[in-house]
Amino acid sequence: MSIRATLDAAEIATRRWDLLVAGAGPAGALLAQRAATDGLAVLLVDRQPFPRDKVCGGCLSARTLEELRRAGLGAIVDSLGAPSLRRLRLGGWSRAADLSLTGGIAVSRRALDAALVEAAIAAGTHFLPRHAVGIGPVRRDAREIELTST
Repeated sequence: MSIRATLDAAEIATRRWDLLVAGAGPAGALLAQRAATDGLAVLLVDRQPFPRDKVCGGCLSARTLEELRRAGLGAIVDSLGAPSLRRLRLGGWSRAADLSLTGGIAVSRRALDAALVEAAIAAGTHFLPRHAVGIGPVRRDAREIELTST
């Protein structure tokens, strides 16, 4: 499953955007979703195709889950079927320590990122994968950007 662009480059160039978000990871997708929910015209751009595999960020703390719930995205997290995190074992130099964890989950970044980008699109964000963003000069009350296909 691939998340496709919601507009082509020609359509994007004819519009005026309130907000461009470069990077569709969790922070970028959540920002885009919240801004679109608030009525802004949002373009979310990422240089990678979506979804994509990433090793980092596969564990979400209880605090992170609470923030996602506050943003109205709790059902998305629940739908991922992620297992709960109950214990963290730290080890090294012939020693180990176990720490109790409450409320966190382990989830693949592929699934999480895709779900958050889809939520942003559902809120009205337009999405453009496989493009890099170049920031140009400010002209009057706007800034020019350059989108380059990757």
